[in-house]
Amino acid sequence: MHLWALNVNTDLKYFFYTNPCGFVNKGITSLEVELKHKMPIDEAKEIFSKEWKMVVDCELSDNLSNN
Repeated sequence: MHLWALNVNTDLKYFFYTNPCGFVNKGITSLEVELKHKMPIDEAKEIFSKEWKMVVDCELSDNLSNN
């Protein structure tokens, strides 16, 4: 199975034990790592939902998980 996740302020240490999609030379990151600061989850949800709607032309439900 394949899936995707938007890691916002995620503890990434657990991902060192996996190979995402079977890639052994790829890693996992988060918005916190890339932006070099924590991002409020509600702000990340708002931005992601807006961009998702623009790119995929559909809306996400209001019950996005905080996990």
